[in-house]
Amino acid sequence: MRQISISDLPTGVTLLHPLYHGGGQLLHSKGDVLTPENFDLMRKAGIQSVYELGPEDWLEGFLFQCRSEAVPVKDLEVGSTLTHPLSNDKGVLLLERGVKVTEGIKRGLMSRGYENLYRERTPEERRLHEADAYLSMVRRELVKPFKLEDLRFTERDLIQSEADISLATIERQLQDLDLNVKPSGAPLHKELRRADKTRTRSEKELARAFSVYQACLGQVEKMMHMLKENQSFSGTRVGDMCREIIGLLIDDKELLLNFTNLAWQRAYLPSHSTNTAILAMNIATALGYSAPQVLEIGYGALLHDIGMLWVPEEIVNKKGRLTPYERIEVSKHPYHAVTMLRRIRGLPTGVPLIVFQVHERLDGGGYPRRNSEEKIHRFSKMITVADIYEALTKPRPFRAAYKPYDAMRLTLQMVYRKEIDADSVRAFLQYVSLYPIGSFVRLSDERVGKVIGANEEDYTRPLVRVMWQGDQPLPAHQVVDLYRDQTVHIVEALRNADTSEALFEGF
Repeated sequence: MRQISISDLPTGVTLLHPLYHGGGQLLHSKGDVLTPENFDLMRKAGIQSVYELGPEDWLEGFLFQCRSEAVPVKDLEVGSTLTHPLSNDKGVLLLERGVKVTEGIKRGLMSRGYENLYRERTPEERRLHEADAYLSMVRRELVKPFKLEDLRFTERDLIQSEADISLATIERQLQDLDLNVKPSGAPLHKELRRADKTRTRSEKELARAFSVYQACLGQVEKMMHMLKENQSFSGTRVGDMCREIIGLLIDDKELLLNFTNLAWQRAYLPSHSTNTAILAMNIATALGYSAPQVLEIGYGALLHDIGMLWVPEEIVNKKGRLTPYERIEVSKHPYHAVTMLRRIRGLPTGVPLIVFQVHERLDGGGYPRRNSEEKIHRFSKMITVADIYEALTKPRPFRAAYKPYDAMRLTLQMVYRKEIDADSVRAFLQYVSLYPIGSFVRLSDERVGKVIGANEEDYTRPLVRVMWQGDQPLPAHQVVDLYRDQTVHIVEALRNADTSEALFEGF
């Protein structure tokens, strides 16, 4: 890692390494080209230097340095009361705010080898306003406006004949393609509208966004019906739905994520497929993928479970444990999906493989081929995470729905068991938080509220709109940013906002 004065940055040269603000915010990714206009905007924003991180540099260590200030243990004044919580260099909380420093506490810390503890620096101390101002000016003055209607695949990116959708083609792709697809092109996350997460949206805003979401559900339901009836249709129908989702993601990703909490309004498959697409496209966006790549992931996610249409309904809706025979029938649905995809004209070339592999697991324990990590497409891994989490948060004939927090915890356990992709789950947490957007939580001061936004720097401390003190409604709702306000924390994850009435509360 090296600090570079902006006057020493090269002009017109492709960056070999990302550049960060001293507060820890990413300013430019590897592959960006800086222009004189960039330098002018940096000066306007008050940025005097940046940090370049090479492949040998530890990003998490750098970000910890940006967020934290060392407090020497020897300087802790006996008898004083801590005004900030103090952690060790791993971020583990050792002393709460309000603790009175005693000789025993100092002696205990020193005997355990602690020379320094660390306090969280405030956004003002980190001068995050500089990075925010710069990025805002770049989007406003230098970035070519993103046009959703221009987001389409070229003919060479599309499957030309249904004969090209086959298990043999998938086998060739597994042998010939680089399955670990990296982000390529301008990241979609740079197009996201940076609106105030704490704002209250108008009824018109809510109604417009929800009508688009419901229209997508309706279109997916029609598409599923056509596939079940063995009818053909154009892949542009799928693409149009994915573009609508990308439009909502750009406009208001928090509200879009909140919609996925709603109890399934239609049949299981259309609702699950739509929500899985929303979550997977958010994961891809958080990971830095471009709009065309996110669009392709949307195709795969919307279609990932179409093979279930050919699984007998008595198995799909069975309330008890499946028999070995029934499990085999379910595990056939990726094969059914490949056959059904032939009815969709003009799909992106990678979609059949992506759909085929969503139910594989990194440890080789999935289906249909029991492929392991290096033989699973990167886009399938993202959809897998979305598919698992979305299914857990909804009721099934054989179990009740999990709370969003419990579903996220179970998803993390699958990471620890090396069944699903850790990077995808980390990106998911970055956008959704450990206490997912749209879920209700209880705070340590007995206030109850709804999670309305994630803090990308600490997924355990989201933004919460508090609406009750205990069981009593508050006259005025207040937004608590748990990342900035370290005096309170979440003590309990509560129910999901799964009704249309509760869905809009807090937004």
